[in-house]
Amino acid sequence: MVKKPYEAALVERPVAAPTRGEVLLRFLQGGICGSDLAAYQGVSPLVVYPRVIGHEMVGEVVQCGSGDDSLLGARVVIEPLLPCGSCIACRKGRYNTCVHLQVMGVHVDGGFQDYFVVPTLNLYRVPEEMDLDTAVLVEPLTIACQAVFRAGVSAADQVIIFGAGTIGLLALQVVTSYLGAAALVVDVLPERLRLAEKLGAAATINVAGWTGPGTAPVLLEAVKEWTKGDLATVAIEATGHPASTAAAIDCLGHAGRLSLVGWNKGPITVDTVQLMRKELDVFGSRNSCRMFPRAISILAGGHIATRTMITHRFPLRRAAEALELMHSQPGVALKVVLYAEDGA
Repeated sequence: MVKKPYEAALVERPVAAPTRGEVLLRFLQGGICGSDLAAYQGVSPLVVYPRVIGHEMVGEVVQCGSGDDSLLGARVVIEPLLPCGSCIACRKGRYNTCVHLQVMGVHVDGGFQDYFVVPTLNLYRVPEEMDLDTAVLVEPLTIACQAVFRAGVSAADQVIIFGAGTIGLLALQVVTSYLGAAALVVDVLPERLRLAEKLGAAATINVAGWTGPGTAPVLLEAVKEWTKGDLATVAIEATGHPASTAAAIDCLGHAGRLSLVGWNKGPITVDTVQLMRKELDVFGSRNSCRMFPRAISILAGGHIATRTMITHRFPLRRAAEALELMHSQPGVALKVVLYAEDGA
């Protein structure tokens, strides 16, 4: 539990009992997300303390609240969204952007606990042949898939990805390994760019040190050379940095598509003249919508380099150490995973 910023502690609480339409899960494995780190650092505007964080979860069903025991013993991944079901977005089937959305580990307690209750409708079975290190990447992969498929990426595209964090690198692998498109990755950390090259990037650009004004000339020249002057057909912005959003617009060719998955800290200024002159399509990408089956299929097909993505592993009881590692060494820690210690 994160009691307050920079204070994560183990606490004992009674195990909740599932009611109708719910199940009790035993924690098997969980990935630490950037939003978990933001809660630890005290920079998330949505978190009220104390809060049990964690929404990238793999669990085992140990009790069913409805009397239907068909899921008992199943390994499952959890869609952590709790939409209202009645707002305009929910009525349109886009529950991921529900007006009253609550997210496990953010608005309500999450899954970094030995046992926790979730709605049955939020569960997806893990294939028998899939190991836990693969299954734990399902939820973050759904976020990357949402960003990629919102922009309609196909094998014919030349995609520029801003940010070589977990979401950016997962998006890279969906774009290249799964869809067969070419991708260029932009970041400021050489360690992350080396990973991007290993994971299939056709080219990488380090823009560290560039403070403007405008987009780094080395980036623009590289994109022009890579695309033979056409510029990129798709840009995926996964950093949440205003300069990257502006650079994405600069690096897109006419009739290009921009997918925004990185959250800026506040409103930013956008060059609408360029947007209109190039007639760019801009897609906001929030959470994911009906992407869990697709993400499971992509992972089962071997399109994601699981062993490369997971850089550190800690038992659940050492979650505070894991969070501090991510805070202090962002270039070293990519996907940090917590696991149960009972041999599961």
